Amino acid sequence: MAALRHWLRGGKADESERIGDLMRFGVGEEEARRFVEEQGEPGPVSYPVWPRNAEALNVFLRLCRQWRLHPYSGRPVGLDHAAIPATLALMGIPRKRWPGLFDQLSVCESVVLEAAG
Repeated sequence: MAALRHWLRGGKADESERIGDLMRFGVGEEEARRFVEEQGEPGPVSYPVWPRNAEALNVFLRLCRQWRLHPYSGRPVGLDHAAIPATLALMGIPRKRWPGLFDQLSVCESVVLEAAG
């Protein structure tokens, strides 16, 4: 889950998660904020990507603004599948690789939807 959060945030730290974790263990919000500030920003985290998944991840990141959102909650309900072929074509990906990439994108989509709860 940490890798997913890392990618979804664009590799940027989110201190609210660290503060929230401390608060769940009974630390007051002010004290948690002070502790996190004193600790400083955690060092960079690296999440390697297997070469066989790199192309799918690049496509998925290009589709980051192509989510369909629930009209009331604003939560993601899935990628706009109509945008996928255009994205693949614009990226110059040969058509014969599209079915395999679509399967990998479906896995990425499922993970994000599960995390969004």
